[in-house]
Amino acid sequence: MRMRQGIPNAVVASPSRSGPRPRQCLLLGLLALMMTLAFGRDRISSFLSPVTTRLRGGSTVAQRVARHGPAVRERLEPHFAAAGVAYPPQRVVLLALKKERRLELYAEMAGRGPIFVRSYPIVAAGGELGPKLRFGDGQVPRAATRSPRSTPTAGTTCR
Repeated sequence: MRMRQGIPNAVVASPSRSGPRPRQCLLLGLLALMMTLAFGRDRISSFLSPVTTRLRGGSTVAQRVARHGPAVRERLEPHFAAAGVAYPPQRVVLLALKKERRLELYAEMAGRGPIFVRSYPIVAAGGELGPKLRFGDGQVPRAATRSPRSTPTAGTTCR
């Protein structure tokens, strides 16, 4: 506590250090706006996604695999065995057929091409028939795409 100049015995409280200061909030907001303008919203959200997922109580891929892996193995292993592919495969390919509303699962092993394992009906979908125009538009891309990570890692998060 300090004494205010000119007023005897008046006590002036110091600003609280527990919450953010308005100037800090303003600077952080301006920084976020500048980053959004410079890099685009999609890049920023993909960069911050692991952080925001953990703050919201999300799980890492390793945590999800540990929790759901045994049940998934029990469900999928018979389909892979029937296709003549060892489980887990070296690589999987998912093929979305828009008009047929079907998702097909293929496995790839060394020295062999894609081997059909099974298909799943697509019972609900967002967007409309047509090309994917931008990230987050709810459309399924027409071209084949690769996942940036073929093997889940402990640092990767799932929503």
